[in-house]
Amino acid sequence: MVDSKLKASRFFRDRFAKVLGKPERGNWKEIRKNEQMTAESGKINKETQKKWAKSRIKKF
Repeated sequence: MVDSKLKASRFFRDRFAKVLGKPERGNWKEIRKNEQMTAESGKINKETQKKWAKSRIKKF
């Protein structure tokens, strides 16, 4: 059973962003308004995707 009164939008996004030292990245709507932040986020996302793809390659 879940207590729906405890819900909060962006619950995990805000907490992960804060832990990663980038609280401003918790709100994607605000990021989209700032070209510099949008470019930085895009770059970080692409780097993460490349790292993820490399880690999934199995070397036998």
